[in-house]
Amino acid sequence: LKQCNVWLYLDAGHGGWLGWAANQDPAAQLFASVYTAVPNNRVRGLATNVANYNPLQLTVSDPVTQGNPTPDELSYVRAIGPKLTANGFPAYFIVDQGRSGVEKLRDAWGNWCNIEGAGFGMRPTSSTPDSLIDAIVWVKPGGESDGTSNTSATRYDSTCGLADAKKPAPEAGSWFQAYFEDLVRYANPAF
Repeated sequence: LKQCNVWLYLDAGHGGWLGWAANQDPAAQLFASVYTAVPNNRVRGLATNVANYNPLQLTVSDPVTQGNPTPDELSYVRAIGPKLTANGFPAYFIVDQGRSGVEKLRDAWGNWCNIEGAGFGMRPTSSTPDSLIDAIVWVKPGGESDGTSNTSATRYDSTCGLADAKKPAPEAGSWFQAYFEDLVRYANPAF
């Protein structure tokens, strides 16, 4: 990690968690305090939407984002970026779009487990719509399960049993072939 060509990006949630107006300033202050507490660190910025489903830029209004000033990751980056800079944190981002190919899938914005109908999103690239975004990436391996839908499993999380979660799903971290096939089938742009 001390190599001059290695940079770190800290996880910054996504617009649905930290993009709300009341969350932006406290989040920027917290990230800045972490950044300044470590001398000579290799942190370049933040990673957003890791293993989540928010598009970079909404093309249609999504009811689950109603009232949030940052309904997509581009608006989140543009809202929190200046607040980070004002607090002494470098405002550069990588944005995960590995499962963001299909919009308006979730019954609630907080739903996160193996969302039914998700597709691979924008391909990884360093060609981005904003200079604050270093790259579009795919962080979570496509086909890796978020969690099991088996209610008797020790690691069962009730979010994985919700109506918008694909079932039957294996344990978190296990290969989920049917989910991978959906990600390919519903990819946008298509393969």
